[in-house]
Parts: sequence; C-alpha cells; structure tokens
Amino acid sequence: MEGNKDEARRVIHIAERKISENDYFAAKKFVNEAQQLYPELEGLEQVSAMVNVYTSAARKISGGRESDWYGVLGVDPFADDEDVKKQYKKLALLLHPDKNRFNGAEGAFKLVLEAWTLLSHKESRVAYDHKRIPPNQQKPPPSNRKEAKTATKKPPKRYKPPSFYKCYDWNRNANHRSAPAPAPAPAPAPAPAHAPSPRDMEFDKLITRKAVDYAERKISEKDYFAAKNHIDTIQGHDPELEGLEQVSAMINVYISAAGKTKGGGGEADWYGVLGVDPLADDETVKRQYEKLALLLHPEKNKLYGAEGAFKLVSEAWTLLSDKAKRAAYDQKRKSKEAKTATPKPPNQRKPASSHWSQYARYDDDVADLEELYYRGRY
Repeated sequence: MEGNKDEARRVIHIAERKISENDYFAAKKFVNEAQQLYPELEGLEQVSAMVNVYTSAARKISGGRESDWYGVLGVDPFADDEDVKKQYKKLALLLHPDKNRFNGAEGAFKLVLEAWTLLSHKESRVAYDHKRIPPNQQKPPPSNRKEAKTATKKPPKRYKPPSFYKCYDWNRNANHRSAPAPAPAPAPAPAPAHAPSPRDMEFDKLITRKAVDYAERKISEKDYFAAKNHIDTIQGHDPELEGLEQVSAMINVYISAAGKTKGGGGEADWYGVLGVDPLADDETVKRQYEKLALLLHPEKNKLYGAEGAFKLVSEAWTLLSDKAKRAAYDQKRKSKEAKTATPKPPNQRKPASSHWSQYARYDDDVADLEELYYRGRY
C-alpha cells in the first residue's frame, strides 16, 4: 500500500509538470492513474479540480470562440443558480492560491472566477447559452411568403354551438354558473437578488477609483461642476469608497465659493461654503466648521485642492463666527437681494430707423403718395 502511495505521488508530480507544459489532457491521464493507485492521496482532489478546469477551458465551443464555462465550473447547462453558486464556492476553496500550492492553481482559480462572473448574471448567461447553440441547429427565418404565412398561421377556431343549445342546457349548467370563481393562485415569491461576485466588486472599485482621480483633475482645472457630476456618479456605485466624503466636501466648498450670492458681485456665498442655512445659530455653524475642518485639513486630506478648500472654510468661519462681521455680511446680502428683486421698468421700444421712416407722417393718402412719386422721393 505504501508503494502505491509513493507511486501515486510520483504520478501527481508528472501531472503537475504536464499542467505547466499546457498539456492538460496528458495531465488528466496521470491524475486518473493516481486515483487508481491511491485515492486518499493528499492534494489529489486539488490537482484533479485544476485539470478539469483547464481541460474545460481548452475545449472550445461555438466555432472555437467560447470556452466551455459550464465545464469549468463542473455543472450542467440546465443547473439552477443555487447549484452554480455551490459549485463555485467548492472550487474556490479547492483552487485558491492561499490553500492550493500546486503549480497552476492561480490560473485555474482565475478561470473559475471568470466562469462564475459570466454564469451568475442572467443577461450574460442567456447570451452565452445562445452562443452555445450550433448555427446549423438554429431555425432559419422563412425564405418566402408561403413559409412566412405558414409560420404565422393562426390556430383554428374552436366550434361554437348555436344559441338554442344554451337554452336547452340552462338547467344543467345553472349550478355551474352559480358556483363561485376559484381564488387566484398566489404569485410566486421573487427570486433573491444575487450578491455581486468578487471580480465585479474589484472592477467597481477600480472604476470608482479612476472616477475619483478624474474628479480630482477637474478640481485642479477649476471645473467644479464636472467634478461634482463624477462624484454623484461614484456615490451611486460605491458610497463607502475611501476618500469619497473628502472629495465631495472639497467640491461643495469650491462651488459655493465660486457661486456668488444672489445679488452677484465679488462676495462669496460663505454660508454655502460651510454648508449651513443663513438662519443657523452660532452652535450649528461651529459644529459644521469643525466637521469640515477635520475632513479638509491638509494633514488628513492628501487630495489635490484640500489646502485651498480648508483656507476657504477657515475664512468663512472667521467671518460668520464674529457677530459684527456676520451682521454686516447679512446686510450686504439683503441689499443685493433687494436690488435683484426690484422689477426693471418696461423697455420703451423705439421705432425702427430705416429709409421708410421719412414717409411715416403721411397717412397713406393717394394724393400724398402721388406727390412724393412725382418729386422723385418714392
């Protein structure tokens, strides 16, 4: 028995070498031989799973364009979502590089992850199933009018008895008519939503990280509204992304500083910079300043533009924390808003000046027009 174990271990090493040489079918033969020699050999199940994954990925379908992703996961094409998920978890535990030290485990794990990413989403799985059908098995569209008419032919109508049969069967069907209608069957419960795969989560993080970089570049270009649009998009994908709150606070500060008060002019909207209402009390203003100061302090916020946003917040706090300065600022805002709200007088339109204006004093009298004509002025 020990001799079989040593021989099986030697055969497994050969199979591992064949995997590194991309000779997966030869590796499968050696794995089968090892299973016959010593089925309880340590690591045999891991190597066997690796070989099955590689051979299925190498087996092309749909004219050599697609791998056999069902074979990679080792499930039937008609398997439901729960079976696919269970098999993916099983293979992920067997092939994860942290637990599988054999050569080729990382590549097999990536293939399993790719198969799970495709088959765990309904749309991509349906599209893949459609590709798996050979072209010669797909039904071609009708080639002529006759075939098209036959293909769209309606089913024959059922025979409807004359009305006197209803009178004759009145008593016989009375009980049937008076019986209450059966209660409708309860609607099936909606299928539970599938959790995103690890690969999708990593992809989303990569996309959101690039979007943060783009927003940071737009801040450096002083295109704050474009930066805000990107930040709003990121919050819909990954609201817990690291640094997202800091970037969002920076953008709001810059937009409020650039967007003047309602009256216009060079005064910034300092209430908007701090993100408080103009009627907020001193305690609310102080709490909001402390919150923004923690988010935007250059020692804690290493993003581009943090220092400038922090200076604007400090300037807003310096003005609004002083009662006299705040009262003067409020007075300016009110006067500018009053000017904006004052309606302008209607525009007195002047008659258009043209070469016809010299004839405006005449009332289209025929005699006047004749006089102008003979004078050569018309």
